[in-house]
Amino acid sequence: MKKRLLIAIRSLDIGGAEKLVMELVKRIDKDNYEVALCTMYKGIMDDEAKEILGNNFVCLNKNGRYDFFGFFRSYLQFLKVFQPNVIYAHIGEMNLFSLWMKPFLPNKTKVVWCIHSAFIDYASYGKVFQAVFWLQKIFSRFTDKIIYVSDSAKDFHDERGYCAKNGIVIHNGIDTNYFCPNEELRTSFRSSLEIAENTKVIGIASRIDKMKGYHLLAEVATKMLSTDDRLLFVSAGDGDKSIKQECIKILGKYSNRFLWLGFVKDLRSFYNGIDIFTLPSYGEAFGLAVVEAMSCDKIAVVSSAGDMKSIVNDKRFVFEIGDKDGLKEALSNALSIDDPTNQREKILRFDINYTLSNILKELFYDK
Repeated sequence: MKKRLLIAIRSLDIGGAEKLVMELVKRIDKDNYEVALCTMYKGIMDDEAKEILGNNFVCLNKNGRYDFFGFFRSYLQFLKVFQPNVIYAHIGEMNLFSLWMKPFLPNKTKVVWCIHSAFIDYASYGKVFQAVFWLQKIFSRFTDKIIYVSDSAKDFHDERGYCAKNGIVIHNGIDTNYFCPNEELRTSFRSSLEIAENTKVIGIASRIDKMKGYHLLAEVATKMLSTDDRLLFVSAGDGDKSIKQECIKILGKYSNRFLWLGFVKDLRSFYNGIDIFTLPSYGEAFGLAVVEAMSCDKIAVVSSAGDMKSIVNDKRFVFEIGDKDGLKEALSNALSIDDPTNQREKILRFDINYTLSNILKELFYDK
């Protein structure tokens, strides 16, 4: 008999958690596992999920932040039909709702949380976010297991009172065969944007959010662009339009040399087309985009947030969180490297097949 796994997440928009979920859905052996995927809200990757899972993908269309009881009923009804052996829940609200379902399900049903964050900026995300974080702390002792995507994520939550005995670390993973160096993709990307071959391109792939350090990057880019005509900055990602406008204002007369590409479906071309990747985040658990870029043999310049510094593993390309001068120096260090073709070797340990194997082992452990 097949083991029945429900993966539950807030939505399928673009982010590290969502990418991990989609990779799991694609790769889990359907001969041995019956897999369903449930979301609270509609997302960009819904059609792809529907194509993979058919009727086993369900968006429950939660009617706003305060739709507690209606969503509870819809989710419980779906669970009673699917009857999972394990619920593998991701991110705040869905973690909590999944755990609260447990008294209404068979005793053997396990609820496992996956936590993807390693820094909480309460000022940026407000009271509801604080409440969700606090409720997860209170209820964490009742989970069957908590999987953290990085060491820094587990350390952060352990220090703030989450149930340490339930937690383990399974590092996030990527398809290293998919994200690999490709000269054709590089040429195609640069041709599409009319980028000269001698132009040095610095890229960031991330949602536009305060936590991702876009303002910091815009300030540093302005300084670097004013002294180096060969530079171009590009961003791949959607998000807060007000942050984008604020960055454009910071860039001033150099704003035409900082390109905003919006949502990029296939990031392989982006990573291959740039010369240096950067992620100047104020908070990051793992930094999936960092691993993707390095898998394409690009130097990654990162802040010291989360596990990124250990992934990059080179002090020349790591700067302290929020340090403008440090970011500028790290980018300059990267620009001085003529042949950075040893980056891919550093991240092969984060292959998605290894991650998937470990996750399934932990989800279906015997109590």
